[in-house]
Amino acid sequence: MNEPQSSNLKPTNPRTRLEIACFTLESALTAVRAGADRIEFTENYALGGVTPKLEDFVALRKTTELPIYVLVRPRGGDFCYSEEELTQMEKDIQLFHAHGADGFVIGCLTPDHHIDIPANKRLLRAAQVKPVTFHRAFDEVEDYAIALEQVVELGCSAILTSGAKKTALEGTERLKSLQEKAGNRLAIIVGGGVRSENIDALNETLKANFYHSACITQAGEEADEQEIKRILQLLNT
Repeated sequence: MNEPQSSNLKPTNPRTRLEIACFTLESALTAVRAGADRIEFTENYALGGVTPKLEDFVALRKTTELPIYVLVRPRGGDFCYSEEELTQMEKDIQLFHAHGADGFVIGCLTPDHHIDIPANKRLLRAAQVKPVTFHRAFDEVEDYAIALEQVVELGCSAILTSGAKKTALEGTERLKSLQEKAGNRLAIIVGGGVRSENIDALNETLKANFYHSACITQAGEEADEQEIKRILQLLNT
């Protein structure tokens, strides 16, 4: 088992925060301007996000001190990775770590939809003291209660989930259950179709510490600055 990574693993800030999934450097700069609390940096929206280019991350890192979590995923498709892919993921984590990533977003499953303990341990070890979010691969697990305990045991700081539904709004029942089971052991980050038109309904039910959205309102991969601002205003008024 990995030892807990650092004292910042558990949510301590009572203010509701917003993480923006940014698929381009321009989107990340938009998120910074709009006042987002954190960036999940990735690329290729059509694939659901893969490891971004190091040069884009370096350019972003030079412009902001906002926390940047890097999604590490070598390809689209399933979350079962070969030895070669895992080795590449370890190297990517080490590389982004060396260039100033604040945290990482990962998720490895077995072919029968369980948490791949050995694979995730390898990636957590590569992350060293940086916090790690287990991403929406969690929504594909066979048994979410068992999977939650396994992710806690691994030492992840958070789980990003829609409650195993297409959208978080549809998954509120399971999200509420996960929050209760997780307690203060890790954060449940609510993601999946989070928008200004549904954030009030989500927050009324869940009162989550962290919400996650790409804030893409038009064709393409670019975040909408006004949409980010609208969600932040609704969360903190």
